[in-house]
This record gives sequence, C-alpha cells and structure tokens, in this order.
Amino acid sequence: RAQVLLQRSTDPKVSEALKAIVEQSQRVNKVIVDLMQFARPDPPYKSEVAFEQVVHQLLATLKDRLTQNNIKVVEAFETALPKVSVDRKQMEQVLLQLIHNAERAMTPKGGTLSISLRQSLDKQSLVLQCRDTGIGMRPEELNRVFEPFFTTDHGTGTGLGLAMCNSIVQRHEGSITFQSTHGSGTNCTLTVPLHTQTNKPPAIIQSGEEVPRVTIPRALPKINIAAVQPVITANSPRLVLADSDEELLAVLQGALEGRGFIVEAVEDGLE
Repeated sequence: RAQVLLQRSTDPKVSEALKAIVEQSQRVNKVIVDLMQFARPDPPYKSEVAFEQVVHQLLATLKDRLTQNNIKVVEAFETALPKVSVDRKQMEQVLLQLIHNAERAMTPKGGTLSISLRQSLDKQSLVLQCRDTGIGMRPEELNRVFEPFFTTDHGTGTGLGLAMCNSIVQRHEGSITFQSTHGSGTNCTLTVPLHTQTNKPPAIIQSGEEVPRVTIPRALPKINIAAVQPVITANSPRLVLADSDEELLAVLQGALEGRGFIVEAVEDGLE
C-alpha cells in the first residue's frame, strides 16, 4: 500500500515518509528471506547450462550500476567451455553476492572487477575467479567470511550472504575460497564440477486429462507505469486476479487498476 500511495503522492513530506516505509519494509523482507533460505535451503534443481552465458548476462544487467560506481568490468572466458549441470537460479544468487561484495569493497573510489572462467587442469570442473581492487579484508575478517551473521556492513548486511553461498556451492559438490590482503583487494575462487547428475523435468500433468490451451495475445497495449490517473476504457487489458488473502487481493487490485488494467478480483480458481 505504501508503494501505491508513493506513486500517487504529490506532497514531498508525505512522499519522503512513504519512501522510508517502503525502504525499511524491503530491508525487513530481505532479512526474513535470508533467514528462511539459510534455515531451510531449497535443494538444487540442476540443468545443463552454459556457465559463461550465465555470468555474462548477469554482468550485463549490473553494468549501469557498476559504471555509476566507477567500476570497470573485465571478462576473460576460455573458449569452447563445456556446459555444467547446476541450478541456474541458485548459481546466479551466488554470483550476485560475490559481485555485490566486490562492488561494496570498491565504493566510493571505484576500481576494477575482473571475472575469469576456465576449465581446471584435470578437466573435471569449471573455475571462476572474481577479483576486485577494493579495500580487502583483514586476517580476522577472512577467517570468519563464511560465519553466519558475521558482517562488516552494519548498514544493511545480515551476515548470511556468503554463508548461503557456501551452502549452495557445497550442495553443487563444488568449493568457494577467498584470498585477500587488507588494502590490496580480494580474490574469490569458485569451483563447480562438470560431471554431476541433472534432474529430470517434473511431470506437469499427473492424470491423463488434456489441459485446455489458452491463446495469449502476441502484443498487449503499452501501459504508462508512472501514470497517476490512467484512463481505463473497454479496450484496456483485462486481468483475473485470484488470491485467498483479502488484504493482499485489495492491494494488488488497487495497484493494477492504478496502472490501467481492468481487474476482476476473486478468491480462488473456482470462483
């Protein structure tokens, strides 16, 4: 509700208060999510992926933010790398955490983030190295890098990021290590084995019944997300929104109607 009101507010003081509510709510949400993932980690669902593409695409999404922080990114990937069996979402989480740590270590001065990817000498694994030119870590910090709830970022850090990364990598039968000298940057080495079992795709249909197919329009009308008073017409995109939580249903309905959608709100699929 605070996000919806923030989009519609024209009073600077009210907007500032709503912004604080949103930011602190997001901080609380991050703490809860981190705690849940640490306490009850999801088992990896592995599939064959080109790891260099995963790394490159993630860096591409972060390019603007890194550039704004005066961080130069250097990629060095071996050619013709074999695919690796990993849970892509979980590995993206690990890479994002490593890049975030490197970015924080180089802010505000900036620096160089070097990402390399190669096969190990025995051809049994892929080795990713993430080097930064940041402030580095003291020996006592380096020794506690995977310790749950240990953090040097007392502003927003929960101290669970690298602990979760280590847990994810171990579930992939890999390893993650750090070398660092205070004032001289940090080098992280991530190793992922090439030969691990790939999960079979889950069965979507358990019965023998045929599922009716839904025709989805190729293009929907573009909606101005920033519009405060959108004009809803008979040709506006229509949505059916189902949720058993009445409070959440009301919030989502209001947010979507505020963006120009015709919304039919129901409690469940049967309705």
